[in-house]
Amino acid sequence: MIRKILAVLVGLFTAVATVAVVERLGHFVFPPPENIDYSDMAAVKAMLKSMPVAAFSFVLAAWFLGTFIGSSIGLLIAKSRHFWFAATISVLMLVAAVVTTVSIPHPFWFVATAIVGIPASGWLAWRLRQ
Repeated sequence: MIRKILAVLVGLFTAVATVAVVERLGHFVFPPPENIDYSDMAAVKAMLKSMPVAAFSFVLAAWFLGTFIGSSIGLLIAKSRHFWFAATISVLMLVAAVVTTVSIPHPFWFVATAIVGIPASGWLAWRLRQ
């Protein structure tokens, strides 16, 4: 039982760490304005409208890769092929993405892609483990 809980926790931690690293890389390639006040929602919305699609692609890649790697690690630690481990990590990552896209408005295409891609990344991790 402890191995199963640890599998989910370590998988989730790995997923979040992967997202942080890839998003940081995206900020290096597409730096946000230096004077942006993230507490000013109007400024954040204006920044998002001016962002190139490639910058959003880094965020999507971070979320998909994080979910894939986190789910893979969870499955490896659990020493199980049950979909439950990948699904749990995928759902938690999806909830985090939904919270982010609700609190900071993103383009519709981005939200739709995230809603499909995050669970698909977890499913792919599980499927490759079969």
